[in-house]
Order: sequence, then C-alpha cells, then structure tokens
Amino acid sequence: MRITVVDYTKSVSLLIVIGCALLVSCGKPDRHGMAVIKAAGKKFVMGQSGLANAAPVEITLDRDYAIDRTEVTQAMFKGLMGNNPSFFKGDSTRPVENVSFIEAAEFCNRRSIAEGLSPCYLPANWSCDRAKNGYRLPTEAEWEFACRGGAQTRFPWGNAINGKYCWYLDNGGKTTHVAGALNPNSFGLYDMIGNVWEWCDDRYSPNRAPAKYWQLGPKTLRGGSWSSSAQSLGSAARDGGDPQGKSNGVGFRCVKNF
Repeated sequence: MRITVVDYTKSVSLLIVIGCALLVSCGKPDRHGMAVIKAAGKKFVMGQSGLANAAPVEITLDRDYAIDRTEVTQAMFKGLMGNNPSFFKGDSTRPVENVSFIEAAEFCNRRSIAEGLSPCYLPANWSCDRAKNGYRLPTEAEWEFACRGGAQTRFPWGNAINGKYCWYLDNGGKTTHVAGALNPNSFGLYDMIGNVWEWCDDRYSPNRAPAKYWQLGPKTLRGGSWSSSAQSLGSAARDGGDPQGKSNGVGFRCVKNF
C-alpha cells in the first residue's frame, strides 16, 4: 500500500478557520465554532444491548475536549485542502463527504498548522498522537459521549426517531443537507445522528477487541447518514470502513484537547 508523505511546511490560509477556532460553552448553540465537553474522569455506558456490534461497556473518559458543533463543511474543507471531493455539491455549507479517513486526518493536520497548533497525525502511517494540542478525529468514546449529551436513551433526544433532529432515509431525500439545519442535542451539537457517517480515530472491531489505534486497518464510523434506516440509527450505532475508502455518505468532524 502506497502512502504519500505530505509536506506540511507550506503555509496554509487562515481565512477559513478563523470562525472555526472559536470555543464556546455547551448549551449555547450557534452552529459555529466548537463546543467544550467537560469529560475528564466521567463515566458512561457506551453501546446498547441488542444492537449489532455495540455491546454495552462502561467507559471512563480521561480528558476534556472541544468538538466541532457541525460536521466539517465543503467550504471548510476546500478552504484548507484546495478541493471539494463531495458528490452532493451546490451548497458549500453541506457537510463534505466522499472523503477517506486519510484525507480527514490530513485536514486535521492542516487545520492545526493554520492555527499554530501541533499536528496530531504522522503522515508516514497516519498514527495519531492524542497528547498533542492539534486537531484530530474523535475516539469512539469521545464521539458517543458527545452524541448522547448525558442521555442513555437510544437517541440523544429519546427512544423514538425524530426528523426534527436528524436527516435519514425517511426524510433525507436521498441527499445530504446543510450542516446544522435541524435541532441540536443538549450539548449544542448538530447532525450527530444522520446526514453523514463520521470517521473516528479508533480501529474498528465488531466486538471492540483491543487494538493499537495507530494501526492503519479498518476505521470506525459513527452516526449514520441520509441513507440510513430508522431501525439502524442510534447513539450507539457503529460500522467500519477502509481508511482509504470513500462514500457520499461519509464525512467527519474534528476534536482537540481542551
């Protein structure tokens, strides 16, 4: 497998990330910037009984972090990467999709450098140093804790599907939608369920078998997309994907330590 080493010494425009760098507290949804998740030392049950590949397990989080309120948009991606690979174009505020895990990791590095932070990913094998202060993809635990917003119900808002919070098969119209157009969860995060699946930093295993997260094997996807059925969705729903693979139903959002 060939992996291209990217030269990150080149300057990167700051124009697209000025608004993205703002940190705001949970509970003040503004569809911009990031939400700070106070999670250090907190426990929660990740997973859901009866859901395939998502057996419940108690997790203790080890750090606070900030997470994008919306999925990375096409405008944000093009501003740093110089291209828009999305299948569904026409509105640059839609989430970027048709991006691989590697491209998402590269975006995180460029965003870090643009803001004077230390890149987390090593391009030689796309391993991630989560101790650095730059942007990265969330771990599964970080993603699900943020998605649930303190709830242990099937969805962040309750146990029944609700089209006021998510784009999915029944209301998605076979396409993506503007990021942040529907209601947020209790942490002020949009589209955690539906619109596009989101890459996570963890290696995927159906039974969550321990693995070194820096191994470039299948990577975890969370959240579901515009094409997901109501029955397949939920805060605990998970899948895996080839880190070099792409789909018009897969995008991402970034986190960084706080």
